[in-house]
Formats: sequence, C-alpha cells, structure tokens
Amino acid sequence: MLSGAAGVTITMVSLFGLIIVLGLVVDDAIVIGENIDAEIANGKSGARAAIDGVRGVLSPVLVGVLTSVAAFSPLLVVGGTFGDIMGAVPIVVICVLIVSLIEAFLILPSHLSHGRPWSRGPVLAIQSRVAKRIQWVSDNIVRKGVRFVGKWRYATLGAATAFFILCLSLVSSGLVKFVFFPNIEGNDISATLVMPEGTPFERTEAAMQQIAEAAFRVAETVKEERGEDLFLSVAETVGGSTAQGGGPLGNSGFGAAANTGQVQIELIPFGSRKMSASEIERAWRAEVGQIEGAERLTFAASIGGFGADVEFELAHEDEATLIQAADRLKAEIERLPGANQIEDSFDLGKRQLLFELTDAGRAAGLTPSDVARQVRQTFFGEEVQRIQRGREEVRVFVRYPESARQSLQTLNLMRIRLPDGSSVPLYTVAETSESRAYSSINRINGRRVVTVTADIDEAISTPAIANEELLTNVLPRLDSEFVGLTWAQAGASREQNEELASLGQAFIIVLLIIFALVATQLRSYIQPLAIIIAIPLGVAGAILGHFVLGYPLSFVSIFGIGALEGVAVNASVVLVDLYNQYRNEGADPITAAADASARRFRPILLTTLTTALGLGPLLLETSPQAQFLIPMGVSLGFGIVVSGLMVLFVTPAVTLIIEDLQSLPARMRQLVSHRARIGGPAE
Repeated sequence: MLSGAAGVTITMVSLFGLIIVLGLVVDDAIVIGENIDAEIANGKSGARAAIDGVRGVLSPVLVGVLTSVAAFSPLLVVGGTFGDIMGAVPIVVICVLIVSLIEAFLILPSHLSHGRPWSRGPVLAIQSRVAKRIQWVSDNIVRKGVRFVGKWRYATLGAATAFFILCLSLVSSGLVKFVFFPNIEGNDISATLVMPEGTPFERTEAAMQQIAEAAFRVAETVKEERGEDLFLSVAETVGGSTAQGGGPLGNSGFGAAANTGQVQIELIPFGSRKMSASEIERAWRAEVGQIEGAERLTFAASIGGFGADVEFELAHEDEATLIQAADRLKAEIERLPGANQIEDSFDLGKRQLLFELTDAGRAAGLTPSDVARQVRQTFFGEEVQRIQRGREEVRVFVRYPESARQSLQTLNLMRIRLPDGSSVPLYTVAETSESRAYSSINRINGRRVVTVTADIDEAISTPAIANEELLTNVLPRLDSEFVGLTWAQAGASREQNEELASLGQAFIIVLLIIFALVATQLRSYIQPLAIIIAIPLGVAGAILGHFVLGYPLSFVSIFGIGALEGVAVNASVVLVDLYNQYRNEGADPITAAADASARRFRPILLTTLTTALGLGPLLLETSPQAQFLIPMGVSLGFGIVVSGLMVLFVTPAVTLIIEDLQSLPARMRQLVSHRARIGGPAE
C-alpha cells in the first residue's frame, strides 16, 4: 500500500526488494520472539512476558530498523538511468521496514502471549530436536569460542583486519574486476555494418553476405570441435538496421539506408549451451576480419548498456590538428588490452565535387556562383515550363542528355558561358577535385568537437583500467603534442563517475547517521565502533562472494553493499546491548561477551539462513531478465553470511578492546598511586 502510494508497481525489481528485506524483518521478529520466550521461561505469565520481552529489546530493535532505513536511503537519490531502474528497491524496503515495526511490537507479542505451543506431533518433535542442536552449538562452540577470542582479542582484531585487507587486495590485484554495469548474458548477438554514404545496395549486400557466412563458419567449427549447436535462426537485413536492447535498458528502433545492414542471430537459450554469447561474438568478429570499404562494423552480444566503455571529446580550433589528435588517440586506444570497436564522430557523407576558379576564369569575369549555377543547370536541370494535365501539374526541365552526364570527362568538357556571351570548356576556367563532406559537424562553444569511443572486452580488461590508463598517461601526452587541444571525458563514463561520486558521498553521510543512532542508543561515543566494524566485514564478504562465484564488482554490487550496511549493523546492535546488560548485572567482561554471543547465535543463524535461502534462487537463475540483479544478491548474500558469523566473534573482541581502552586511565592512575605508596617510605 505504501509502495503503491509512492508510485512503485509490482515488477521484478520491486520483488527483489522484498527478498532483500526478508532477512531484516525475520531478524527483528526473532529477537523479540526469543526475548519473550526467555521471559516465559523465567516463570512469567504470557501477557507479562510479552510486555517485558518487548520492552527489553525495544530500543536496540528500533535503532536497528532505523539504521537499515538510513542504509537504503542513499539509493533514493541516485539519478540517471540506473537510478530509474533500481529506485523501487529502497522504496519497497523502507516501506516494509516501517510496517514491520507495527507487526514486531504489537501483533507478534499478542500472538506469543498465549504461551501455547504452535506445533504438535512429529513437527513438534523435529522442532525440539533442532532447537536442542542449536542450543548445543550455542553453549559448546559459540560460548567457548567467544571466551577464546576474548582472551586473544587483539589477535582476533588483527586477523579480522588481515581478512578485510586480503579481500580488498582481490580488487586491487584484478582478481575481482570492477565494471560499472555487468555484461548480461543474452540469447541474441548482432553485427551492424555501415558503408560510406552513396554505396550501392548491391555492394552493401555482398558485404552483409560475407558477415553472415562468417557466422555460419563459426557455428560449423564449434559443432565439429564441441558437438554443440549454437544458432536457432540467422536474420540478415540489407538497407537498414535495428538498434535493439533487452532487459532493464531495452530499446529498439529501425533506420533505413542503402549503405547499412545487419545480421541478427538468435542463439540457443543460455542454459542449453555451454559457449557464452560473448565468446561467440569474439569468434565471429575474428572470423569476419576487415570488410573492405566499411566505415563501421559493430558487434553486440550483451543486453542493454550505458553506451561506450571509453568516450572522450576532443576540441581544437584547427580541423586538421583535431583530425590528427583523434587519429593519435585511436591508435593509443588500439594498444590497450581488450579494446575493440574504436570509432570517432568524423562521419563522412556522400562524395562531392569541388570547383575552384583558375586565373583564366577570374580574368574572364566569372564568379564561383556563376560556375555552380551553370553546372547545376547542366546536370540537374533548369525548370523552363509547367504544364497542367488534369489535376496534376508537370514541371519541364532542360538539361544535358543522360549520355553526357555519366563521367567526369563530360563534366570537364561542358561549355561555360562567359559574361561576354562566348563559351569555353569547364576545365579551362576551373579546377575540379573530389572529396567527401561530413554528414554531421559537432561544435561546443563554437569549437569543433570530435568524439572518440571504444569498447573493452571484459574478459581481457575492464573499462575502469582502460580509462585510468588514458587519463593518466595518454591524454597528457596529447596535450603537449597538440598545442591548444582540449579534451573531456564524455558519455556514459562521465555519468558513471558522477554517480559513483554522489553515491560515495551519500554513504559517508549514512555512516555518520548510523554512528549517531547507535551512539544515542548505547550512550557512548566509543562503543559504536564495535558495531560499525560489522560494515567492513560485510564488504569483505561481498567481495569474497564475487571472487568465489566469478562475478565482477559493479554498480549493482555497490547497491547491495550499501544495503548491507544496515543489515550488518542490525545484527550487532542487539549483541552489544545484551553485553551492556550483562555487565550491569555484574558479569565479568569475557563472560558477558560469551553470554551475549550465545544468546544472539540463534537469531543471527536464522537471519543468515533466511536471507541466504531467499537469495539462493536468484543466484541460480539463468534468465537474461534476472542477470543484472545477481551481483546485488551476491553482495547481500555473502555479506550477510560473513558479517553475521564474524559478528559473533569479532564484535565481542572489539567490545572488550574498547573496554580495555576505557579502563586504561583508571588503571594508569592506580599504577601511579601504587608506585607512589611503594616509593613513599623509601624517601
């Protein structure tokens, strides 16, 4: 209801938001339910146990929900296409969290206050057996394990730090690559050809036939070597091309032109073939090679996309210098690992003839407009009369016969009338040259601009590595080589950097908000550090998950890591709150830490299992529509599992270290006082 009021409909993305929030809602219910069960075990009546149980965990549960809301809030302000796609996730999660407070604090306690077992017979026996096993693990493994790490708390913190650094090194070393948007495995690949404008239809058709035959050769080779079929259908279009995309960024449109063509291949569904679409595309591109006279040949295998992986705008006042700089940049990009489909925006149009007056022509009194007008009249024609035929008007043109309009030789021999009434051949008064005009000219602030683009094969390198190399080494050299050249990162890469920067700033603000909420609840500025440490542990788990499953980190993964902040903190807040309660009751630090972790083991275990099982079907899904959500599921699933289990041991260790630091001034004063008493009589 709340999501609908916010404009969110039921889609694959909004349903994914419901999967994400599942673990959070279950965790709150488990914490409250377990506390009520503990009160009932102490001999209280159902109603009193429900009231006291809710009061006992009201503050930490409320803070945990608020931290989760804060963790998802930055996703509301992400702009651009990606923000439009994923904007439903934070709305759904926040709405469910708000409503879950009513369920957790009012409805659930009412149900549990009856005190009667909900299960009977074999189900009750199974539940009792599982509960005993979990309790045994809590008492004999978790409790003893926390006592051990409590004694070796500094070594435990060092090991956790080493684990975090090791996971970060997976990214810095390139073992886990970073891409803004992951390639989504689709069931279609295409090759789009653009020939020079004015190319005859027959020549375009021959080139398209060459491309299609190369695809069939690839399929035959794979069939012979692997015994695997690849294609369901191959469609060839000559005289036009279709811009297609699927998934969350899908779009389509058709453009007709005699100099363009496209081959579209429908592959056997991904689950039924072993060779990926990207591998097929690479083999197809290599088999096609160079198409003679082609201006552009583009292959596409993934669904959707945000544009070219590499895109830079170059500007210079001199056109020749700008062309040289663009060619030099393209040559440098070609040296980058994995670079392909390198293009610029110097799109040449149709062939054209240029006429320049000779000295004899100027001496005869001719002007460029005189020559241009007479050439047009001769070859295109001059309207001399209009004849009415019924309801239609027929225009009559006079021009050279077709036989005299077929070659440059007849053009040079055409007669040009001079101002004095005489006529001479064209070649005596003007020089003729052939060139090609640009089909489009781009200017920014009055300066000519050319855009250089390229794609990066993510099996070899990543767009981030390629852009960093160009920004650091290549473009500064172009600055010194071509004086007056200016450049700027453009297109999708610039938008991606801006979105990452804005999201990073938002997450810093969220960390401060989470710290303030936890500090208010714990009434300490230092103890929240024991809770915040769950966040880097969750990040390490997310990176480890991408490494184990072979996925690159992406902007979608960062969405999941951001959402993980609240989930990880939620698990630690109640643990530290329990620790403080046990300390106030007189327990020593290590015993309080062991009891708090043992008490929190069952909720953390159930939260981890419910979230992991909820995300499991998504991670196993092979449909193209679900592929762009999987990195977010990997971040959340592995992050929750790793942070949940490590919170049981690392958070108590850090809590004990913080207590050591808090008691350090008092111990120093005791030491000084003790030494003063010992040294007093000696003086």
